[in-house]
Amino acid sequence: MLSTDISPPLKEAEMALLEAERRYRLVIEALNLGVFDLYLPERFMTVSAEWYTMLGYEGDLPDDPYAFWIAHLHPDERRMY
Repeated sequence: MLSTDISPPLKEAEMALLEAERRYRLVIEALNLGVFDLYLPERFMTVSAEWYTMLGYEGDLPDDPYAFWIAHLHPDERRMY
């Protein structure tokens, strides 16, 4: 097992980031918000399960959120992506 010594400032920053992520997820879940992050240059998208629920989607979540999103765009808008 490889072990790396992280200096205290970096470790503190890592811990602060983890705590911020934890708090962000709590807020998203508590407010039942649908969140998505779209990165067009790579045609990559991440979404929360609540986002699918807001769209009325039930069942197993699609493997490719980007393809799901594209399939539900108006045909005129789909050509842009």
